[in-house]
Amino acid sequence: MSLTARPKGRRLDPIEAFEVTPWRALALFRIATLVYAIILIAHNTERYPQPLAAWIVAGVMTVWSGLTVLGYEQPRWRAWPLLLMDLVVTAACVLATRPIVGVDLLAVGVPTLTITWMACPVLAVAVVKGIRWGIAAALVIGVCDLAVRGTVTQVTVTGTAILVMAAAALGYLGNIATRPMEASVVFDTDGQQQTAELRLHLATGDLLVAGGEAADHRTALDRAEEKLRKQLEKASARPRRSRPSGVNPT
Repeated sequence: MSLTARPKGRRLDPIEAFEVTPWRALALFRIATLVYAIILIAHNTERYPQPLAAWIVAGVMTVWSGLTVLGYEQPRWRAWPLLLMDLVVTAACVLATRPIVGVDLLAVGVPTLTITWMACPVLAVAVVKGIRWGIAAALVIGVCDLAVRGTVTQVTVTGTAILVMAAAALGYLGNIATRPMEASVVFDTDGQQQTAELRLHLATGDLLVAGGEAADHRTALDRAEEKLRKQLEKASARPRRSRPSGVNPT
């Protein structure tokens, strides 16, 4: 007699997993980079001109990390208000490095207070708003980082270049969320009329349904396709959601 263990927890369907997974990965990245930043602050704190201020910044980073992890878990909060606040708080922590760490230590290679934690809002913007806004956010944070370092070299620009490339990669992932994942067409006859129905399941969880009637199936399909195209345009303009909300009928 053999027993098979069942996996614990609720299994996500593919569409829900597509939307949820980036945010869980980003939460893990935010926590990991926070821990790394705190370790380096603890290692260098005795060298800082303002050690107490460094720990205040670390405290702000810790609190804000907790708030954003919880905030981005809620689909309704994945919008510009939280994204902008994330960018502002992160930029402030980056800029605080110069007076706290000091120009002399920065010149000999001591890292900024945020280290890789500064990438978190850039990745969040890229996932929600796509490639262009993700790259814009990367440039904003990158400029703050360069301003703190006070010099532009191949080494200092590398951080900004990595941010831009990461934003482009995750922005692409966010953009394909509005592309179809599954499509079907159903032909039928209703009295003297021929009907065609198109069903399009998007990665966002939206199910778009459009129907058409005509004297022949070809014309009915063309009419259904025209209606579906209008629905796709509306779906692309709406904020993305993480859970299916039902059928969007015509």
